[in-house]
Amino acid sequence: MHNPELSLESVVQRLDDLEKRYHSLKSEVVTEKLVLVDSASEPRAALYTINEEPSLTFYDETGNARAQLVASAQGTCLRLLNSSGQSVAELMEDKDGPRMALFDPDGNNRVSLCVRENGSFAYLFGPDGKQHLRLELFSAGGAALNMKDNRGEPSVVLATDNERGPIVAFFKDDDVVWSIPKVDSSSS
Repeated sequence: MHNPELSLESVVQRLDDLEKRYHSLKSEVVTEKLVLVDSASEPRAALYTINEEPSLTFYDETGNARAQLVASAQGTCLRLLNSSGQSVAELMEDKDGPRMALFDPDGNNRVSLCVRENGSFAYLFGPDGKQHLRLELFSAGGAALNMKDNRGEPSVVLATDNERGPIVAFFKDDDVVWSIPKVDSSSS
C-alpha cells in the first residue's frame, strides 16, 4: 500500500497548505450571504447585501423577520417588525439627523421624534395619518406646541420665542378666536 506520490515532502507541503487555509478561515470569511441557524437548522439571523447595502435581519422561531439593520448611503436604519412583518418602530440616522418613528398595526406613522440642526421635534398622528400634535424646541431658543383639529387645521398654539415672548392662540374654522397677545385674525 505504498503510494509513491505521497513522499514526506509532499505530505509536509499539503500540511502547510491546509494550515494556511485554516488560518485564513479563522480570520476572514468572504461570502455574499451568511445565515445563522438554530439547533433545528432554522434561520435565526442573516447578514447579506441588498442593492449593495449591508443588511442584518433577525428571525423569530417561526421564521418571521422581527428586526432589521440596514446601512446605506442615505444613513442607517434599525426596524422592529411585528409577527406579520409590518414595521412597528424605526430608528434612523440620515443627513438631517436622527429620527425615531412608531407605527400602529396598520403601518401608519403615529409618533415621530427627530433631532435636527435647528431643534428637536415630536409629532403625533391620528389613525388617519394626519398630524394632530407638534411639539418643537428650537436651537435658537423658543418652543411651540401646536394642536390641530380633525381637518388638520390649527386649533391651539402655545409658543414662545426670544423676540415676542409667549403666545397663546385658539382657533375655530381657521380664525383666531382668542389670543395673547391679541392677534388680528384677518392677518393670520
